[in-house]
Amino acid sequence: MLRTFLAIPLPESIKNYLTDLSRQMQSLYQDQHDRLKWVVPEGMHITLAFLGDTREEDIDPLADQLAVTLRHFIPFRLTLTESGTFPHANKPRILWVGTYTDDEQLPAVKADVDRHLSGAGYTIEKRKFSPHITLGRIKRLVRNSNLVHNYLSHSVTALSFEVADIVWYQSILRPEGAEYSILKRFALGTEA
Repeated sequence: MLRTFLAIPLPESIKNYLTDLSRQMQSLYQDQHDRLKWVVPEGMHITLAFLGDTREEDIDPLADQLAVTLRHFIPFRLTLTESGTFPHANKPRILWVGTYTDDEQLPAVKADVDRHLSGAGYTIEKRKFSPHITLGRIKRLVRNSNLVHNYLSHSVTALSFEVADIVWYQSILRPEGAEYSILKRFALGTEA
């Protein structure tokens, strides 16, 4: 079994900006007793669907279905918006940067991906889809830590980027953090 997920990859310019933002937060606001794991640039993406345990023999047939579906969508643009936390600011576990689009492509791509995964027997997330990029995972904050307040107060530059493909990643869990490798890449708009 492989641990897999489908995601939107990020261009290097966006990863570089987010890495700089993470470094600012690390140097300015992190109490020495806070315990956080910051995401490395190679790990930055926007998750569309987490499949979890995936049988190797299921990958090619499902990839063929996804390729046919995704080529009907044209590339679209996303814009970075605000910083946020999951599940909420009072008990944060994830630090993220949100994305926005006024295009209907992303919700339609998400719906079609979910339909195919559900049809193949994978469990689909019930929560409302909230496209975001995880920057850090909080293990522990000291009682009077100002990290979350300052993180949420930090402005995010509204950088835009084009989404031209979707990637199927394998996630390999290692003590130093997850390592991702590409299983399949699906180009949008190849049938236009």
